[in-house]
Amino acid sequence: MIFIQNNSPYDMIKRQYLEDPELLEKYHSVSGSGIEGCVNYILDNFKKDNAKCYVIYKNDDEVGFFADGLVTVSGQVISILASFYIRPKYRKILTEDCWKIINNHLDNKIFTIGIYKKNIKACRFFEKKASKIINSNYENKDICIYFFNLGV
Repeated sequence: MIFIQNNSPYDMIKRQYLEDPELLEKYHSVSGSGIEGCVNYILDNFKKDNAKCYVIYKNDDEVGFFADGLVTVSGQVISILASFYIRPKYRKILTEDCWKIINNHLDNKIFTIGIYKKNIKACRFFEKKASKIINSNYENKDICIYFFNLGV
């Protein structure tokens, strides 16, 4: 059985970098700043985005996590998927199941997620799912913004 639980994200985020050093060293937006730098960057963004973090479990084992939130852009409130992570040992077998859980949790909302282009694996995954993609620049870094309309 797979389920989600609203949770404090610190330990799970830290564990993701311990289990996936390539993410820490290569793909993270502040790669090179060490585990604490990356964890704090993510947590600061969660605060800025009013994000809530949910851990996904299979039985008693953590599979991964996601965070959703709200941001205001040009006076309009937009739902965002602030983060999405699947532990390496589950990526080949549970990624689609986790994506379905997120879809159900978001309850057919229109939402967006921004991914730094250097995170090639995440970009490939979201390119297959998105209804619209916009290239942008944020904090002097190239990102892709993926739009989803789950009600369609």
